[in-house]
Order: sequence, then C-alpha cells, then structure tokens
Amino acid sequence: MNDFQCKFKIHAEPKKVYEAISTQHGLQGWWTVDCDAESKEGSKATLRFGETYTVMWVEKLIPNKQIRWKCLEQHHVADRPLQKQDEWVGTHLIFDIKDNGSGGTELNFTHQGLNESLECYDICEERWGHFLKKSLKSYVESGKGDPYDN
Repeated sequence: MNDFQCKFKIHAEPKKVYEAISTQHGLQGWWTVDCDAESKEGSKATLRFGETYTVMWVEKLIPNKQIRWKCLEQHHVADRPLQKQDEWVGTHLIFDIKDNGSGGTELNFTHQGLNESLECYDICEERWGHFLKKSLKSYVESGKGDPYDN
C-alpha cells in the first residue's frame, strides 16, 4: 500500500513555510488553534481538534528544508464510529520543503503509514487536502489560514 502524499507549490520563501509548520504560532494559524508545540528536536507537540487529539514527537528539524514527526499517541473521534481510534500511532509525518528557485516553495508532504488499509484513510485524505492545500497555503501566502477552531 502507498503512503499518503501531497505535493504542491506555495508562493512564499521556504523559511516562511518552515516556520508555519515548525512553530506553535504557525500551527495555530493553519492547523489547529488548540496546540502546544516547541521548535526543538526531541520535544512533543500536542494538537487538539475538539475531542480528537494527537501527540507527536519532533524527530527532525532541518531549517527551511524538512520537518519530521512521529505519532506517539492519538484519540480520533470521527463523525462515524471508528473501530480503532489510534491508527496514526507509529506513523510519520514528513514535510519536505524545497526552494523552487523563483522565490517560492514546493512542499512535498508524506504521511508514512497512512494508507488505504486504515479505516480513517478517507477522513484523513479529505482533511489533509483542506489543511495543507487550502489552509497552510493561504496562511503562508496571505497570513490567513483556516485552522480547526471549535
């Protein structure tokens, strides 16, 4: 099974994209306003979406190039009942940031371990589409994202 991937262009410098993904302030601007995160390898980031929450371990931070997290804990509450509410545990989120040479950025996101065999795949695919291609892109380009906010 293939891991979930999403690749797109952002009209902003890599530094701005990196800061939006690697800092608490940035995450609050496009993903969820209710989060605790530190821009430090070996730290934990907790992201809350109402009753749903995810705890990530910050595995790698390469300024303006890559962010890599590992999911340590998850409690996923969905509109439909899920048999397993922690399918993300053990998966990796990898944000590869590449300067496109003309003042913009190409973001290649891979969620290793998120594939069609998981019950939550269709929900996650739809939400990643929103949060990455719409909210993150808008936040970095215009300063206004569409994060989860009860």
